[in-house]
Amino acid sequence: MDAPARPNAPSAAPSRTAYTVPLDRVHLLVTAAVSVVGLVLVYLVEVCTDAGQRQDVLVFARFQALPLAEHAGAIRDGVPIALGVATVALAVRAVRRGAVRAVVAQVVVVGLAALGSELLKDVLVRPFHGTYAYTYNTFPSSHMATTAALACAVLALWGTARWRAEATFVVVLLVALAGTYNVTGFAHRPSDVVGGVLIATALEGFTLAALGLGAGRARG
Repeated sequence: MDAPARPNAPSAAPSRTAYTVPLDRVHLLVTAAVSVVGLVLVYLVEVCTDAGQRQDVLVFARFQALPLAEHAGAIRDGVPIALGVATVALAVRAVRRGAVRAVVAQVVVVGLAALGSELLKDVLVRPFHGTYAYTYNTFPSSHMATTAALACAVLALWGTARWRAEATFVVVLLVALAGTYNVTGFAHRPSDVVGGVLIATALEGFTLAALGLGAGRARG
């Protein structure tokens, strides 16, 4: 007599397996802490010292000779729009899979990046060491903080291993383009761009660690 057929093992739900990041909580916290230290150093050296301001404006000037400088505004604005559309689409898919916590985490990161960078820009002081580019403070760039936060959201909500490497390459390239043409278009100094990116990576690391969304943890 044939043995009764064994029932098929239940497949893992996508919401419990797809939304993970490759870093555990410790590494997320280390990444965030390093970003904060980097942010402080960029401010103290590039913004607060005469040598830093001079170096910043020299790089600032050289970037104006890059190709497509006349299209800097369109590139600068187009990148976050593209990343924002991708984030919304991926967030809708994630919610349908039940990964609500993963979406909430990215909403928090993007919101804090946009708001926090604007607040820092108003709070931080730019010492006057001479008329190096603009005399008023533009550190950090809220545009780049938001752009980098949206980039993090796209990668965090990708939800599958398929095409992840390619998506990472494209996202990093887009962030680099946005940063480059923020400088080329006279919108921000190089230090502002770096500061904005560091704010986003710090917030991403701290938020994912706080919500338990690191490697090996379910994103529900």
